[in-house]
Formats: sequence, structure tokens, C-alpha cells
Amino acid sequence: MQKSRNLPTGVGVKMGLSRDRATREGRCLSPFGQVKGPRNDNTNPIHLKVLVVRTAVALGSLSVFLTAFGGATAQSALEVQSWCEPIVTAQIPSAGRILFPTNFNTGFCWGAFGAMQDISRIVIDRGRLLLVCAPADSSRLQFIRVFYKYVSDHPEPANQPFGVIAQWSLAEAFPCVR
Repeated sequence: MQKSRNLPTGVGVKMGLSRDRATREGRCLSPFGQVKGPRNDNTNPIHLKVLVVRTAVALGSLSVFLTAFGGATAQSALEVQSWCEPIVTAQIPSAGRILFPTNFNTGFCWGAFGAMQDISRIVIDRGRLLLVCAPADSSRLQFIRVFYKYVSDHPEPANQPFGVIAQWSLAEAFPCVR
């Protein structure tokens, strides 16, 4: 039996977990004899929270950096609504594909709502991360149409940042009932 590096003999035994078993289960033993959880278990709620927080911090830092040094500004809901208009008015032939012009603006709209659709499905301790409970069969086009209609019906906050208004519109259309 090979000894683990830098671990005193008997570490883990008092925790009811041998070194070999800890290694087989993908766990590790700290120098203090504590069993640490799975290394790469992305389904673990703690790992998911850490991932969400790290992602939010990274995106926030990136937006601050770009705004401060790159001359970038946050897009308003009204501006993004105009970018989404070709998608909302697009033709949908019988094959189910949406035909709209592909350029930066429509790509931004399509991609942003794809990300929001994915993030809206993330569940944390107290519910959904975005407070949006869309049906499982909801489509990206539905998300875009909800946002487009919300901005048309609520012109007062249309100059607010796109992300805020998009979340408000989706939360209103797909509320989470407790």
C-alpha cells in the first residue's frame, strides 16, 4: 500500500474513511484529517453557488473594465428592442426555422436571450436564479417577444439597462409562484 504524500499515518481513519477509499471516491483528506467533498462534482449545490458567484463577479468586472477603459456603455432596453425587431417580425416557415437577417445586432439579441433562457433554468436554494419560471417547452423566440412587448408597453423604463428590463419583463411574464 502506497502512502499519501505529506499526510501523517492514520489521518482519515478516525473520520471513518481510509486513504484508499477517499482516493477511489474522488475525495481528498486535508492535513488535519478532514474529508473534503467531491473535487469536480458540478451538481453539488455548493459548487453551483460558487460557479454562479464567480461568473457574476467575472462578468461584472469585465463590464466595469470595458466601461472605464473601452468607452463601452450598457445598452438600453430600447436600443436592444430595435435590435430584436427583425427577429420578432421574422418569417417562420413550416420547417420551424426562424429566418431573420444575421448581423451583430440580431446576433446580440439572439445570444443574450439564449443566455437568459439557460440561466432562467438554474435553481438555487430559494428558487430560480433569475426569478423566472418559464415552462420547460418555452422557446428563445418567446423570451424575445415577451421582452419586445414589455418595452413597447412600458416606455418609461425603456432607457434603463437592457439586462434589468429583460429580467423584469420575463419575471412578469413567467412568475415563480411560491
